[in-house]
Amino acid sequence: MRVTIENLESRIERIPFSGCWIWVRACSKAGYGQTRSNKTAYYMHRLSWQLYKGEIPIDRCVLHRCDVPSCVNPDHLFLGSKADNSKDMVEKGRHHAVPVGSKYAAKLTVEQVRVIRADKRMLKDIASDFNTSISNVSMIRLRRTWK
Repeated sequence: MRVTIENLESRIERIPFSGCWIWVRACSKAGYGQTRSNKTAYYMHRLSWQLYKGEIPIDRCVLHRCDVPSCVNPDHLFLGSKADNSKDMVEKGRHHAVPVGSKYAAKLTVEQVRVIRADKRMLKDIASDFNTSISNVSMIRLRRTWK
């Protein structure tokens, strides 16, 4: 994909008080400026880095100092590892903890799991009461999940 500085700058709005250059076209669900070419999405902050600063090493991420996902100002961007990116996310309060009781996005609580295990009714009735699947209730009872 070929993007020029002129092309990029014609699609931004410069915000004087913050110094951010906001991408005013399409954005991802997370708010990152993006464009598409041949069915491939390209993040504009990464393209901006490449245009103004050079290539991005394969093991590097492009992070935002300003914490504005749609900002493409190369002076607000810096390179870091995936670990740096994760640390930056936590330090800036963008990390969302997973519910207690599971390393996944659990829909049931620990107490609900205890009730399901003690319940002697048919699996379909329990599943209906807890708005979950019969197989989920079965896996809980067999201790294949929620060990």
